[in-house]
Amino acid sequence: MTLDQSERAKELAASREALLLRVRTVQSAACPEALFGYVLDDGMENALRTAFVTELHQRVAQCEADLRELGIPFPELGTLPHPPSHWDADSGEFSFVVASTGVQQSERGLSMGGERLVDEMLVTRGYRQGRRPALVYAGYGVVVGEVLRVWEEADQVRARARLRPEASAARAAVASGAVTDVCASYTIHEERFVQRVRLRPLVIVEAWSILHVHLLSDAGEDLGCFDPPPAKDVVEAP
Repeated sequence: MTLDQSERAKELAASREALLLRVRTVQSAACPEALFGYVLDDGMENALRTAFVTELHQRVAQCEADLRELGIPFPELGTLPHPPSHWDADSGEFSFVVASTGVQQSERGLSMGGERLVDEMLVTRGYRQGRRPALVYAGYGVVVGEVLRVWEEADQVRARARLRPEASAARAAVASGAVTDVCASYTIHEERFVQRVRLRPLVIVEAWSILHVHLLSDAGEDLGCFDPPPAKDVVEAP
């Protein structure tokens, strides 16, 4: 890391901490009685607070994405794991489910300065290909292939991937069934927070993109990650 990059990282880290402090302040501070000449009722107060928190969370996420590009990792968001399918031994290709419509528990509330877990729902039609970030390795992971295409099918986002010819161990693991699950790390572009009575807050992720994809063995070992394809290669299935 160069001196300029180090200084940039310090600036981003300071901005991130300041934003997280603002999140906690907005969550607990009293709302003004009026804004733009409009008297705020409970519904407007909740909408205003939610809008502020959403915008602050998005700015925190951008700081973390910029820090990742400088080689400083942060906890990433991950989809629920699904088994690989339609394995082709000749080409080394297989399919997998990236995400399905439904709610999953997320610790994002904690990692982004909140005080509790949240329920999170990925909108399948909200999948988009974002900019290519720095590749993040997890555990003993190595790059063993690439995602060929991503498409929406019914209430799922599905993908087709190909293992590199030289990734013989990974190919053998998929062929033998030792790879039991595939999951994707993703980043959020647009989201909406819904406060619920006596329930965890619900985060509806309306726009998101893949960072990379992990192969998981039956022993829970991360066998490697796939760099997502360029935007021009992301197409809908025929």
